[in-house]
Amino acid sequence: MMSKMRFVMTAFFLIMAFLALGPHKADAAGNVMAWGWNGKGQLGNASNTDAHAPVSAAGIVNVTAIAASNEHTVGLKSDGTVWAWGRGQEGQLGNGMYVNNNTPVQVLGLANATAVAAGLYHSAALSNDGTVWTWGRNWNGQLGDGSYNSSNVPVQVSGLTNATAVAAGENHTVALASDGTVWAWGYNSVGQLGNGTASDSLFPSQVSGLTNVTAVASGPYHTFAIKADGTLWAWGYNNRGQLGDGTTNNSSVPVQVLGLVNVAAAAGGWDHSVALKADGTVWTWGANWYGEHCDGTNAASSSPVQVLGLANVAAVAAGVYHTAFLNADGTVYACGWNRYGQLGNGTTTDSMTPVQATGIATGIAIGAGYNHTLAIAPDVTPPAVTASPLGGLYNTAQSVTLSANETSTIYYTTDGTTPTTASAVYSTPIAIGVTTTLKCFGVDAAGNASAVVTHLYTIIPAVAAGTNHTVALRSDGTLWAWGANGSGQIGDGTNINRTATPVQIGTGTDWSQAAAGIYHTVALKSDGTLWAWGYNGDGALGDGTGINRYAPVQVGTDANWSQVA
Repeated sequence: MMSKMRFVMTAFFLIMAFLALGPHKADAAGNVMAWGWNGKGQLGNASNTDAHAPVSAAGIVNVTAIAASNEHTVGLKSDGTVWAWGRGQEGQLGNGMYVNNNTPVQVLGLANATAVAAGLYHSAALSNDGTVWTWGRNWNGQLGDGSYNSSNVPVQVSGLTNATAVAAGENHTVALASDGTVWAWGYNSVGQLGNGTASDSLFPSQVSGLTNVTAVASGPYHTFAIKADGTLWAWGYNNRGQLGDGTTNNSSVPVQVLGLVNVAAAAGGWDHSVALKADGTVWTWGANWYGEHCDGTNAASSSPVQVLGLANVAAVAAGVYHTAFLNADGTVYACGWNRYGQLGNGTTTDSMTPVQATGIATGIAIGAGYNHTLAIAPDVTPPAVTASPLGGLYNTAQSVTLSANETSTIYYTTDGTTPTTASAVYSTPIAIGVTTTLKCFGVDAAGNASAVVTHLYTIIPAVAAGTNHTVALRSDGTLWAWGANGSGQIGDGTNINRTATPVQIGTGTDWSQAAAGIYHTVALKSDGTLWAWGYNGDGALGDGTGINRYAPVQVGTDANWSQVA
């Protein structure tokens, strides 16, 4: 079964980038650079086009840590908020939705995170109070909340209150406790939970026989722990020798990786592994299909071999079939498979020795996904931009009044600062459905900011498409629709198709959001009430009946709705 899974490449890997040497401090922050496969928007640059050299993720700065999986990426900002981008259909972006996003969106409800991890279709974060929070798919109990219920917002892992680190495999999660013990939960078919069994666990289960652990990491089906004495231990799947114990036998309890001492960090690919020693050397083992060992060969090994040409490495990461390294001088190197440009050197040519990623000279941290790679580079202030945040896409009850000597252009920034000149002002895109605090202000004749007003803004979908009808929200709060109307989905009180021009839905000017189903429409008003109309044979309108509605009917009586889909 496992070989079939690898053949069809339904795999993921997780990396954790440990900042072990030199000037790369854990509290350093920057912007995210990414390259490689981008089919689900996992590069975060507002596109779905692969990149063979680093591109900048859009609208996210002050990032301190990153984690990546098959098709999504998770970032931690210095303010403790967590952001995600890429595939979101299983809820792994944590923003309350089940849709993909090719730019970063904020994970809901997390404000004090200190670490992040990414599984195949789930994500995890560590809070500064020692609790662990997870979200996404939960078919194997990888969320650790005692259920099989998936979630598109974070849920707390049961029973963990003293965690200090977190990592994620394909369908399992692992945490390090402050007492040096290791706990794991989720899928356990090949012993990746390390508790001596092959049974899945819905709750954290202690890894057998491990104490004095200082760090954890994971591949898709194998897991690592670094002990205080610098030894490295591994357990789980071992078909290609990825446990590094000199065998290809799976192990449901930890086994020591041969010959490695003074280990500072580890990472797991699909069926290979990598470790960084405190002296800056790097060692790899397991499968070596495309040169991911970086030793100049494609020979597999069940015990560690040294990476060629790198002796001052600060962090490591492992993709499915590639390996990445951050040098202490801030440069980034990679080797292995390069079909999607995941090595970042501007080509799609595989390499059995490390090649340098272009355009990154001062990296702070690295990460690796299925077939994409990431680095955190120091923040670069974006150029000054102008915007009009009072347009129809922005939902706010406040307004800005400019004095006579101010321009009508409003600048805005999301970092909470109030720059003194227009040249210092920048804009960071706000994610759809995510509320962001903005400071808006005009600029006087001398270019100085004034009339500062703080707003809470949420970008909302201004247009939505059903199967054969479309609905659009105008900046004046009116709602319009056109197209097929056989079930009343246009909402104009008739079932007459409207194919010539848009028709207004009622006379209200207080609409704030709208979404379109196949044959029905749902919308919010600015007072927080929820309305629906159109086909209702399956109860889609939520009004307690099965009767089609040709005009909006209110859903319940509550007035605190905030999002529709």
